[in-house]
Amino acid sequence: MERTEVKKWLAQILEILMAERAKDQKNTEFGKLDTLIKCHEDLIPNVQKTAVMVDLYWKCYAYGEFLHGIMLSSTRDIAPSCLENVDELIERQEKSLSQLDSKRNVATDLINKGKVILQNPDKPKFLEANVKRIQEGWEDTKNKATDRLQLLNETKNAIIGYAENSETIATDFETAEEEIKKVKKIFNLDAANADMKKRQDILKKTDDGINGLFNSINNNYNTMCITIPEDKKKGLAKEINAVEEKLEVLGRFKSTVGKIEELSLIHI
Repeated sequence: MERTEVKKWLAQILEILMAERAKDQKNTEFGKLDTLIKCHEDLIPNVQKTAVMVDLYWKCYAYGEFLHGIMLSSTRDIAPSCLENVDELIERQEKSLSQLDSKRNVATDLINKGKVILQNPDKPKFLEANVKRIQEGWEDTKNKATDRLQLLNETKNAIIGYAENSETIATDFETAEEEIKKVKKIFNLDAANADMKKRQDILKKTDDGINGLFNSINNNYNTMCITIPEDKKKGLAKEINAVEEKLEVLGRFKSTVGKIEELSLIHI
C-alpha cells in the first residue's frame, strides 16, 4: 500500500468500477479509498518498528541458543580413551570455534540494534537481559571453547609423548644393563683412569636421560588424567609403577661405577 504504483492501480480499478455510477457515489468511494490509504500510511511506522523488534527478539533468542549449544559442548565432561577419540573431539571443537568466529558480525549487529531499541521507554523488559547475554556470552563462549581446544591438544600431545617416552625409556633400561656389564677392573693406572672417566660420563648421561624421561612420563600422565576415564588412569598408574621399579638399574649402575672409583683412589 505504501508503493505509488499500488495506489495508482487501486485508483484505476475504482475508476473502472465507478464508471457508470452516480457522481456522488463515485466521490464517496474515492473518499473511502483515500481514508483507507491514509490509515495504512499512519500504521506504517508502527508496523516497521514492530517488525524490527520482532526480528531482533527472534534473532537474539536464536543466537542465544546457538551460544548455549557451543558452551555446552565446550564445558561438558570428556573422557577420550585413545588418540582417535581425541582427534575426533579436536575436530569438533575446531568446528565450533570456526562457527563462533563466523557469527562474530552477527553478534555485533544484534548488540548494536539492541542498544538502539533499549533507548525506547517502551522496550520489553527481557530485551536488556538478551542483549547482555549475547554481549558477554560470545566472549565467554569463545574463551571456554578455546580453552577446551587447548586442553584437547595437550591431551593428544601427552598421549603421543607417553607412548614415545615409554618406548624410549624401556630401551634406555636395556642399554644401562649392558653398560653395567662393561664395567671391568683395569689394573693399568692410565687405562683405568681413562676408562673410569668414560664410565662416569656414560653414567651421568644415562642417569639424566632416564630420570628426564621418567619425569616426562609422569607429566604426560598428569595431563592425560585431566580427561581420560578412571579405568584408563588405573591402567596407566600400574604401568608407571612398573617403570619406577626399573629405576633401580640406575642405583646398580652408580654402585658399579663407584667401585672402580674406589679402586682408582687406592691406586693413587
